[in-house]
Amino acid sequence: MKKSIKILQQYPYAGFSFCDPSIIVYEKNLIYNFPLHLSDKPTYFTPDHLSKILKTYFFTFPSNSCLFNRSMLIKCGGFISDLELGADWFACFVCAFRHGVCYIPESLSLAMVRKESYSAQGLSDGLRQRNTFFKILTLLNSTHSEIKEYFKKSAVVYEYSWRALFWLFISPKYYSYISFRLIKRLIARGSWNYFRSRFSVDKRNKIRKLILKYKIST
Repeated sequence: MKKSIKILQQYPYAGFSFCDPSIIVYEKNLIYNFPLHLSDKPTYFTPDHLSKILKTYFFTFPSNSCLFNRSMLIKCGGFISDLELGADWFACFVCAFRHGVCYIPESLSLAMVRKESYSAQGLSDGLRQRNTFFKILTLLNSTHSEIKEYFKKSAVVYEYSWRALFWLFISPKYYSYISFRLIKRLIARGSWNYFRSRFSVDKRNKIRKLILKYKIST
């Protein structure tokens, strides 16, 4: 908490600070760290810089690690409860693309992973996810249109899966969001989501590190 407060005091115009994600698997009581390697020291990313990073290296903000600048969060509309599981996701990206973010390259919090959790059950509900997916796109076309281009250029959408690609292709209203980069990302992430259940968390983390090493080297 102290490190998050410190960097936000240094960059008072930032939307929030966040750090590397870490999880604890409830059934095994094991902790796994997933360093993002966005910087080797605490850093502020402008919306433009963040967008450039997201074009080639996708990540999402671990909301349990985020410490928000309250005034900036309120300006962005806060957490929209109607978005359900997507409320914190949307608030994070809106704040980030409007005000920039602070990143701390270490793990400062833990998220517990449980099969029966609210988020795990919600993600498996295709209808709810589809509704949230389109609610977010509708907001970007209306009350948040000034940052819509950041989402499009960065190929950022609420869900990365094969079904999300299908949702877009059958919805002419949102064709403007479709790009070659987004199609590649949805196919790649959808494929990974399909195969990842066949690997243990340890193996998934090793694969992730190899991919990340390749991205950083290129």
